[in-house]
Amino acid sequence: MKQFERIRLDARDKDMSVRELARVHGVHRRTVRAALEEAMPPARKTPVRKAPKLGPWEDTIRAWLIADQKGA
Repeated sequence: MKQFERIRLDARDKDMSVRELARVHGVHRRTVRAALEEAMPPARKTPVRKAPKLGPWEDTIRAWLIADQKGA
């Protein structure tokens, strides 16, 4: 959000091109264009987490570990 704000201020006050803004702020030109079009950056999408591959075996493994601790 702060980065979008700085890009917009530089574009307005210093009359910089998209390419200059991208170079100065260290971002892609696409990001600069997005900052100039929208006041707020797009919301981040949280990825859907996959189920663990060991999920079906979790109880079995836990039982093995408990049995191993008791036997030692």
